[in-house]
Amino acid sequence: MKAQLTYRGRSLMQSRARRNQEDTVEEDDQFQDSDSVEDRIIYSLRVAISGTCSHVTRLANVKRLVTLFRHAADAAFAIGLSAEEVFMCIRCLLLDEESEIRLVSLLCLRWLLRSSDDFKVALKLGIDHLVVRCFETALDDDSDRIACLRLFMYIIDRFPNDVPTSIVKSLMAVIFHGQTEGDSLAMAALALICELTIRHRMIVLHCNSFLNCMSRQMLMSPFPRQVQCLSYLMCYVFNSISASDVPVNHRSAFYYELLAPLMEPNYGKSLDLEKRQHNGPFKPDNVLNNCRIAIISSLRTWSGLIHCLSVDNLPISCRRIVDLGEIENCPITCIFSALRIEDSPIQKMAVKILCDLALADFADEEFSCWDDVRAYKTGTRMSSSCQCKVNENFILADAELLKKFWERKRMDLSDLCITFSLYCLVQRGILQILCRMVIVDPDDPLNIKITVLIEEILNTGFHWFKNMTLKSVLGWDQLYDSQNLPIVDEILKNRGLMVMNRINELRAYRDQMTFKYLLFDLIYRRSTPNKFTSHSDPYVTAIQRCNKDYVLKLIPETKVLSLNMSQWQEWDWLLVDHAMSVLPTITEFYEEETFVKLTETVLQFFEPQGPFKDLCEDYRSYSRVGCKLMNVLSKAPVGSAMNQQLQGFLKNLLIELSPENLYLGILCKRSLDTTAAVDYFAFIFQLSSTKEGLEQLCRVGVVDRFYCSPAQKQFIICISFCAQGWYFGFAPGNPSRSGAQKYSQKASDPLRMPFLRQQSRRSLPCAAQDR
Repeated sequence: MKAQLTYRGRSLMQSRARRNQEDTVEEDDQFQDSDSVEDRIIYSLRVAISGTCSHVTRLANVKRLVTLFRHAADAAFAIGLSAEEVFMCIRCLLLDEESEIRLVSLLCLRWLLRSSDDFKVALKLGIDHLVVRCFETALDDDSDRIACLRLFMYIIDRFPNDVPTSIVKSLMAVIFHGQTEGDSLAMAALALICELTIRHRMIVLHCNSFLNCMSRQMLMSPFPRQVQCLSYLMCYVFNSISASDVPVNHRSAFYYELLAPLMEPNYGKSLDLEKRQHNGPFKPDNVLNNCRIAIISSLRTWSGLIHCLSVDNLPISCRRIVDLGEIENCPITCIFSALRIEDSPIQKMAVKILCDLALADFADEEFSCWDDVRAYKTGTRMSSSCQCKVNENFILADAELLKKFWERKRMDLSDLCITFSLYCLVQRGILQILCRMVIVDPDDPLNIKITVLIEEILNTGFHWFKNMTLKSVLGWDQLYDSQNLPIVDEILKNRGLMVMNRINELRAYRDQMTFKYLLFDLIYRRSTPNKFTSHSDPYVTAIQRCNKDYVLKLIPETKVLSLNMSQWQEWDWLLVDHAMSVLPTITEFYEEETFVKLTETVLQFFEPQGPFKDLCEDYRSYSRVGCKLMNVLSKAPVGSAMNQQLQGFLKNLLIELSPENLYLGILCKRSLDTTAAVDYFAFIFQLSSTKEGLEQLCRVGVVDRFYCSPAQKQFIICISFCAQGWYFGFAPGNPSRSGAQKYSQKASDPLRMPFLRQQSRRSLPCAAQDR
């Protein structure tokens, strides 16, 4: 018996015979040169749908159809055949038993769907259901399914508003079942659904399985970046629709599914994880990590924050204003529930989420003893990838290590949204709960991290929250004062004193920061200058022991004063960033002539006439320096040289913000999309985040300009910085309220309603205080 050669299960002899037969048929079927394209299409259609010809002949004619349709866009409809008749022929080919013929028929469809009218005719004849049938039945042949996915991609790209629900539901089924069945095309289907969600949200929201599919995918995905992207996608969807588009119970069910791992200890075991995905490893512990990513990502957006604040039992509630209905669960209430589950991974994950909400950098750190905390706070405990050398006069650091932490920094509203969540947690008594957990066993590794977290919340809350919250934030001394503890329980008293001493020790480390730790904190822990300054006695000594001579020696290394403005690219911007971070910590820094020259030269770079506005790439690092420069200038007293620099800069910028320059100046639409001009709003936001900066904006009329000019509706994002005024507790006679009062009186202004909502949110904390 003669041995047969095979390749991928197919006989090479049979393949050769098939090719010879196909060549023979094509030679016999050669058209004359005089035959028109219409005649060739008619002949190929007749042979393709004929049941008497062989498989090879039919396949050859179907392939010829693809070539003819590709080169002749409207030839099929110009030969007297209607669109319905042509699609009926393709319909017959899609029902063929041979997979190769169905595959080529899918290619024909891509060249026949030239316009929306053609697509509507195809939908009328049920072509979409036949394509879905090919996609769902060919489970053992990826070639047909890939061709269907390409056709879906073409339809979504060309006709996003006419995509039928049959295609959406088919993609949903592949995503939902592909998580456990190991479908290799599940990720491709997920990408198509995300693309369709961005282009046409309503078609996917009307499918009942969309929210369930997204929540399940976010929890079971093995890739953290994918979870974060899906979280932002869902927040974008919820932020762009009205309450009537998606019922409140559906939205609540979506968030309930995401929060289920924090409320149900056996949630991970209930999932079917026996069949894992082919595209990445998955572990049951990843469910909690994905839940953490989803919560933090949602709370960084307005839609997630509004859903969180739609619960009545929170200190800030906007349910009556936004009218989302009654929400049964939110991330804040789930965190309290998770902390009560002792000795479990859920409790540890809840502590990590609290660290993220406090913008702490030690969420993933493990402290086995208190000496590890000391090493971490003094900067001696650094990973090998973050080692840096610091001298008294200059800094030596690996540029590649600093690049991903320093460059492409963008100022946004995410930290402001996180602040609201932390405010609600503190008002609900999160510190008291953490104190009770620590007092049980202060040397437990988890309780050691909680001790560091308590000090971080105390410091963060002291700078961010209004005076009304200080009693709640600084509640440790009152809660575990030795006089309030039972006298007979000496052990509990000693533990309380031990934790108090540890918190005082962490405060001392914050006061005695070395330059090495300062650099480590500035670069690797995404700190901001606000974190090192304060307005009261407990933290007034923080970083103010920085040597003035050190900064004076650092300035020549920046090359700012030695080179002219045309050589700005040769400045050492890393050292400039460091100098701007340290300047506010020096007493009366605004009186030093060298510091004034430094800020004046750097400010010229950011002027509307300077080179900053023309940068088209890699401008995030320069924008960060500009934000820190705004913070330095805002702290200078009125009448000083630095204050005059800031006033001149804001006046020049205000000219560019005038309505007549919106489409002609540096802030035109094209400039905002392609250059660094968009980050001028980051400078305004940086100034609005502090009381001094907001007063500077009021002096030059930026607040009045934004409130009184309806023509600038595209800059509505800047209204939010005035809503931050409730942090500082302005008096009724404060000049910063003049613009707000003038704006709220204009009933015809289209921006009045968003502003009144912001005003009502501002009044909620004060109302809570009055009660």
